[in-house]
This record gives sequence, C-alpha cells and structure tokens, in this order.
Amino acid sequence: MLGVAGANYVLNLVLARSLSAAEFGDANLAVNLVLIAAAAAATFQLLSARSGPTDERAGIDSRRRLTRCAWIIGGCAGAGMALGSSALADAFNTSTPWVFVVIGVGLPVYLAQAVARGALQGDLRLAHLALSYAAEAAVRVGIGVVMLALGYGAVGAAIAISLSFVASALVARHRAAAAGTGLAGSGSRADTESRVTAALSVAATVLLTAQVVIANGDVLLAKVLMAPEAAGDYAAAAVIGRGLYFLSWAVVHSTFPVVARAHSREQRRRAVHRALLMVGAIGVSGVAAMVGAGDRLAPVLLGDGYHDAAAVLVPYAIATALFAAANLIASVDLAVGRWHGAAALMTGAVVQTLLLVACGTTPMSMAVAQVVAMSFTALLVGAAHLWDNRTELRSFQPASVADELGEH
Repeated sequence: MLGVAGANYVLNLVLARSLSAAEFGDANLAVNLVLIAAAAAATFQLLSARSGPTDERAGIDSRRRLTRCAWIIGGCAGAGMALGSSALADAFNTSTPWVFVVIGVGLPVYLAQAVARGALQGDLRLAHLALSYAAEAAVRVGIGVVMLALGYGAVGAAIAISLSFVASALVARHRAAAAGTGLAGSGSRADTESRVTAALSVAATVLLTAQVVIANGDVLLAKVLMAPEAAGDYAAAAVIGRGLYFLSWAVVHSTFPVVARAHSREQRRRAVHRALLMVGAIGVSGVAAMVGAGDRLAPVLLGDGYHDAAAVLVPYAIATALFAAANLIASVDLAVGRWHGAAALMTGAVVQTLLLVACGTTPMSMAVAQVVAMSFTALLVGAAHLWDNRTELRSFQPASVADELGEH
C-alpha cells in the first residue's frame, strides 16, 4: 500500500516538475481518478478480508459474489466514464477527454482484483499482498515516466495508470490462486450469513462514498471553481498534504483484519489503541513538518513554479490528519459490523462539500473550509464510536450477570 502511495507521489512530482500549473492540473486529475478507484477497491478488499478464512466454503462463496459485483460496478462506471468523457472534460476544464476514456477501460480490472487482494489480506499473507502493490507501483511509475518523456502528458499518465491496474491484477490473482483462495468457487451460504454480508456491504458502500468525497472532492471542486492556474497550485499542495492520509491507510489495512478476527473485546481495544497512536503520530509529525519546512518543501519537491502552494500546506495537513483519524475509527468499526461510524463519516463528507462549494473560491479558503469540516467529522465519528462502545457494553453486562447467576 505504501509502495502504491509512493508511486502516486513520484508520478505526481515528476508531472509537477515537467508541466505548467494548468497542465499539471489535468494530469493530476488522472491521478485523482486513481485515488477514487483505489477507495472503491479498498472497500471490496476490506469486505473480502472480512469474509473469513480462504479455505472455508463461506469465504469462497462470499468472494465469488464480491468478484461478480466488482466486475459489474467497475464495468458500469468505466462505461459511464468513457461514454461521458466529453461532458466530463467540459465540467472539469480538461484539455482532452481521453483521460476519462483510458481510466474507464482499466477500472473493472482494478475493482475485481481487489477481492483477490482482500483474500491475501484476510489470511495475513502480507508478503504476497505486497508483491501486488509493488507490481502496480513499478508499472505506474516506469511507464508514466516513459510516456511523459514521449510528450503524452496527462493521457500518458492515464495509460500508465490503466496498465498498472492490469499488472496488479495479474499478480494478485496468481498469488491468491497459489494460496488456495478459490475465488471462483460455487455454492451458497446460509441465509443469515448472507443477510449479514448484505448489511455489511451497505455500510461499506457508505464508508467508501464518504472516503471518495472527502479525499478527492476538494481537488475536483478546485478544477470547477478556480482558474486553471489556481487549481493547479491547489492540486500541488494536495500532492504533499495527502501523504498523511496514505500513510494512515497502511495502518488501516493492517489493523482491519486483526480487529475483525479478534476473539475478545480486550484484543480489539488494544489493536484500535495501537492504530490510533500510530495515526496520531503520523498526523502530528506531518503537521509539524509543514509548519517548520513547508515553505521550503514545496519548491524542492514541485519546482519553482509552485511557491503559492506552500501557503496552504499547514491547514491542508491539519485537515488531512483529522480525516485520517476519523477514517481509521470508521473503518475499524466496520470491521466488527458497526455502521454508525460510516454514517458519521458520510455526514462529514456532505458538510465538507457544502462548505467547499460555498467558500472554496481560492486555495486558502478551500483549505480552511476543510479544517472546519474535518474537525466536525472527527468529533462526530468519535461520538459514534463511543456510543457503539457504550451500547455494546450495556448488552454485554446483562449476559455476564445471567451467566454468573446460572453458575450459582
């Protein structure tokens, strides 16, 4: 996961140093489409990871259904992007519609392979999972640099991205098959388990949508609401600031299966606390780095044409750190079947969108609006988590008392 995030960073930095702010805005849009796809894929991956051991019939059948669902959703979304590419290009002020066409072609493959990745993640076969991410990262950066050198710009970046989808899918499917996951199995699960999976899928979809809106909505709205140069500056700041979020995703991915398979409340509590400490440390370190060296970091990483981006790095880092903490809590709550955290994150996404539309006319106003929205979101998700904990404790105590009375 960190390798792919690093690949996106390297590709963004190469694009930023090689293109003008307006051209970089177009190219960065292609990368943001990847981030949207990654959020969708992450939901399929987490559902697959939670589907149980890969050598049991229940897990095989669940992943078979998830794979079919991923192909259908990916195919519909990809076809929509390709057929509506001209309208999307006009809406986002891009110079060519081909970015949307190329990404749309690779999208179904990417969503389907996420189920295989989830099988590896759920069995804690992290070395095999890392190989899939490594293939995606290597192909994306390698072909992206070649395409940029050949003068293909944003379209070249999109081609590299779609080819990286194929590379990661090939590796993930091969490793999952070698692990005996049997993603093409047949049969049916019990009705009760099917209902639980359906309810979890709804909660995961809500969580996915919230993640997509919060993580990518600002850059997309900047393309709509700002001049091309200002949108490019904002996208450049986002390249640096989002590092905190992607680092935190590595914590989420490693914590989710541990929480889902914890045998006691105490094991789950310890796992969540460790993850919160790690995400908190990432956030505090990132904000401190932006405060101390943000004005020097932007020109070094992005080039001399992005001095204006440095001004929004600190508020952007604060907003991202708050989002990372809220996303962690909502995700681990989903691991144990809770949905209030996902609903709270979705509420925060709606609040952020409204604030950005109302106030996001400049890079600084958009960054400040995100700080306000993510502060509200973190508090709301935290309250939902505490409410679920209290409800669970109340339901647990009567059962414990009854057991004790039965013993006497």
